[in-house]
Amino acid sequence: DFFDYDLWQAWLMLEESSAEVIIRNYLIPWFTPSLKEKLRTFSARCLSQVKIKFEDFNKLFVFLHLQPKYKNRAWVIIDGGEKEKKIINELKDKYKKSDWNEDCFIQLKEHDFEKYYPKHFQEKVSKILNCEDQKSKRQQKRDLLDEVKNWISKNSDKAKEEFQDSAKEVISYLVDIENKLTS
Repeated sequence: DFFDYDLWQAWLMLEESSAEVIIRNYLIPWFTPSLKEKLRTFSARCLSQVKIKFEDFNKLFVFLHLQPKYKNRAWVIIDGGEKEKKIINELKDKYKKSDWNEDCFIQLKEHDFEKYYPKHFQEKVSKILNCEDQKSKRQQKRDLLDEVKNWISKNSDKAKEEFQDSAKEVISYLVDIENKLTS
């Protein structure tokens, strides 16, 4: 299998690292465990890098002559919002010309991935998202992610149950990817 050579059956690019951590370390093992050894996740690190990183990804696999293996087996998931919608539409328009399925480019409903954290974190999420200072906001988001990971480690069953509700939309996309890889 490709996994044996550190190659993957599919790839999932996410806008930011916090989404990638939660999806890779928790949502996939809990809700779509068959993806653990099939789907490689990675973060573009920020919205402005999404198009650039996907272009690099596409060029790499065209160069390696593996692109047919990965065509329509790579997904991009980014947050909701007008800028994000523009980027998703640009990706769809550009890559459908080379036979990529439009459903490989997904926009979430929420503008901030932290909105998919369980309910009891939402008061902190609101405070953080209302922070005007971007540097402070980034640090608070990192701190909150650490808090969520710590909470998960101490409350795994409860965390799984709560994420099943709070991250329902994200999980549905993972299930869809899982179904496409097994069909």
